[in-house]
Amino acid sequence: ATMTQHLQNACKEFYERSESLTMLNLSARFIGSNGMKRLADSCCEPRPPKITKRKVRPYHAPLVCLWLDDNDLYPNAAEDLARLISVSPSLRHLHLSHNYLSNHGAGIVSDACFPQVQVCNFTNNNIGVAGARSLAENLKDPRCNVRTLILDSNHLGDEGVKEIAEALKRNTSLKCLDLRFNNITKRGLCLLLDLFRRSENLTLETLHLEEDEDEKCVRPHIKRDRRRMHRQQLTVTCLRRDCQCDVCLIKSDIAYFLALNKAGRHSFSNVELPTA
Repeated sequence: ATMTQHLQNACKEFYERSESLTMLNLSARFIGSNGMKRLADSCCEPRPPKITKRKVRPYHAPLVCLWLDDNDLYPNAAEDLARLISVSPSLRHLHLSHNYLSNHGAGIVSDACFPQVQVCNFTNNNIGVAGARSLAENLKDPRCNVRTLILDSNHLGDEGVKEIAEALKRNTSLKCLDLRFNNITKRGLCLLLDLFRRSENLTLETLHLEEDEDEKCVRPHIKRDRRRMHRQQLTVTCLRRDCQCDVCLIKSDIAYFLALNKAGRHSFSNVELPTA
């Protein structure tokens, strides 16, 4: 089926108030901003009134998972996406990788989805420091329900990491955070390490921090053996096991504190012990 047919079928399901459309995958259909508007309109526009004595309840789309990866979505599509999210209270997985939402669009979408979505993927969306600031504000919100946040391949840099680190001091829902390929230097890593060392976040369990330069840390004999290893089993930890550079040592320390979080460590800074 063509892109138009996929989009038309989805709009028809919404228009007819389908209760079975819980998973919708429109990835790589290049629906663009116009397609996003059509999807939102099919859910949000009022239907002609029916002659009935029953009270007509507002429509709630049954979506649980929505994939819109690689669809040429620009910031002007964010408002329509937020409308779709607002009528989808059961939505828990939202995937928006390889679009162009930018700082403004990421802020609008996170405003709408963070209180309900558990997995949110913003990979490669041209998000910079301003976008990180918007995401951080929504992570600080006590209503935030996001457990996995993927910000892989954006432009956060150390300043963006600083905003996220400040948000993690107040966030208690996030378990997995992906910050790979965001031009994070030793300065940004130290900010994250201080966060965990001071027990300012006790809930994050997984943090991905790989960068292109990490390949320089691989020992030659391990490089030769990589072809024999299953690709999915290659972890940054095993490749950097013998590396003693500052960056790798900081990442190793971060992994240590994350392991403590996963084991359920607690902060005892406010506990008063009775005297003997």
